Amino acid sequence: MTATVFIRNIPADTDPKRLGRFVADGLDPRPGFLPWRRKGGILAIKIMALLDVETRLAEYHGLVEVESELAADLVVKRLNLRVFGGRRVVVRRYRERSPANDRRHGQSQATARLFYDRRAGDRRRRCLEWTTVAATGAVPSPAKPADADMAFTKFNPRPGG
Repeated sequence: MTATVFIRNIPADTDPKRLGRFVADGLDPRPGFLPWRRKGGILAIKIMALLDVETRLAEYHGLVEVESELAADLVVKRLNLRVFGGRRVVVRRYRERSPANDRRHGQSQATARLFYDRRAGDRRRRCLEWTTVAATGAVPSPAKPADADMAFTKFNPRPGG
């Protein structure tokens, strides 16, 4: 089963190849271990731009799909709070959020009074536009040369363009 890792606060000039090398460092065995004991591979990489409509500031995040849950946990453990491209990045497992899996919705009034939730409202930023800046399909194994071909598709970062 595949798992997705979310990498927050990446530099704006990051391309999927560079992000893939960063994540591959978290997947590679540590020195002294057998090189064929790799925990998993990278399946896909997506770089997204989130634009705050009010301030017109953009932030960039990466989504990296890896082969297994174990590989995702390993990447999070090894790469969280490391420096990438001059910035300290936050690496965590990606969770799809929807109103259907929000525990605050669908409660009766009596249940809501019994279990007081400080997060009564939705804390998500409402004025965001997101676009996919770059994406790849299958990414070659880190054992291949660094200049190996990758499927790289450039998308228009402007919303609606």
